[in-house]
Amino acid sequence: MTLIQRHPAIWNCYRDLRQRHFNPRNPCYESLKHLEFTWPNFKTFCQHILDTIGPRPGDQYRLTRKDITRPYEEDNFQWLLHQKVIRRGRAARFITYKRRRYCISELCQTFNLSYYKFRRRIKKGLSIGQAIKESQI
Repeated sequence: MTLIQRHPAIWNCYRDLRQRHFNPRNPCYESLKHLEFTWPNFKTFCQHILDTIGPRPGDQYRLTRKDITRPYEEDNFQWLLHQKVIRRGRAARFITYKRRRYCISELCQTFNLSYYKFRRRIKKGLSIGQAIKESQI
């Protein structure tokens, strides 16, 4: 069994990282091309990940950066649940409710709401509080 087959999540992250740094058609290329690429090959990268944060805890975990404003540096990796990775991504929608910032999917999970019903109610013009109360009735 090859290293890639044993650690597919690490391989996917490494492959995506190389694409961002070296492929001019990648949307992130312009912002990363000036940064040094510190990982000469997959074996080095994989060994570093395994030594610093350990193997993947489960299938639902993804390899990501701790601080998304910093580049992929040696101390900036973590295993994170896939659901939390999505909530940190560019497509996530955020709202503020009772002085706390929520990703909409997190708010819906917290209050046991249907994401799509909640979004429809907000789109209709209901306030966040009204949309939550109406969903709980």
